[in-house]
Amino acid sequence: MKRFEITYKIELEKYFTQNENPIELDFIEKKIVFLEKSNTDAKKTILEIEKKFDIKKHFYNLNLLQKNQEENIQNPEELKQEYYKGQSLDRQRVKLSMQIKKNNSDIIDYDFKHKVLKSNQITFIQKLTLLDLDYSNTKANEKIVMLHQLGVLDFLRTKEPFDMSINSLATVLSGITGEKTSTLQPYINPIFSKEVSQKNNPLNKKSIQKVNQKLTNLGYHIE
Repeated sequence: MKRFEITYKIELEKYFTQNENPIELDFIEKKIVFLEKSNTDAKKTILEIEKKFDIKKHFYNLNLLQKNQEENIQNPEELKQEYYKGQSLDRQRVKLSMQIKKNNSDIIDYDFKHKVLKSNQITFIQKLTLLDLDYSNTKANEKIVMLHQLGVLDFLRTKEPFDMSINSLATVLSGITGEKTSTLQPYINPIFSKEVSQKNNPLNKKSIQKVNQKLTNLGYHIE
């Protein structure tokens, strides 16, 4: 990671000096595209090398050269040239394979950088959005859903007298929400009692999704 961070800083500074209105996320995305293309080209070259390079014959030539040398037999120039050519191709293949491995490592690092910057950018946008958020016009049924999603209803139900009386729960919530007790009670009853009609139960898919989005906009994560 240390090598990557040093290289990243140098190349980022170079990118900022060479471009108008430079954006770090754009720099990262371009680097990933470049590295992926580099890998594609390297793999293509390796395939071409493998078509030319017969590894079995190369090691056969190597063994023959060594055997001739041990027996003080002069190696034919053609044999040496064929071996050197194979050796050059093999070195090129290994070098390209190592480059692909390095590129893959860099792609992982760049991708991680991208995700962190993107996350920070979203968080910053959310903070700006919070300045304009106002939920004061939330409907009564959605207020109950919101209190439910936040765990407030379940918490209050563990306390007296709300554990025994829905009316008491509706009354205290009227003081919190500004809604009338008579308005809230029909919404609360079906949540905690399956024996009553579920017609007015506010915990329906549409209302939950709408409220969850409002909470998400605040940065609250639904469990």
